Amino acid sequence: MESISSLLGKTIGIDTSPIIYFIEKGEKFYKFCDDLFREIDRKNIRAVTSALTITEVLVKPMKMGNVNLAREYK
Repeated sequence: MESISSLLGKTIGIDTSPIIYFIEKGEKFYKFCDDLFREIDRKNIRAVTSALTITEVLVKPMKMGNVNLAREYK
């Protein structure tokens, strides 16, 4: 896994997993994802994703009927 510093100034594509780790605070990768999204928020890294990724992250919360978690993802 790359360090956050190696991503500064770049445009990256974000798939489903980092979003899930960040929102659900997944133990193994949460720190990295938190740092990543903080740099994206600061506009030090530009990120893109797809409508498919958004759809994928909503599957589990919607199946569980967890509307609050689905809203967090949106």
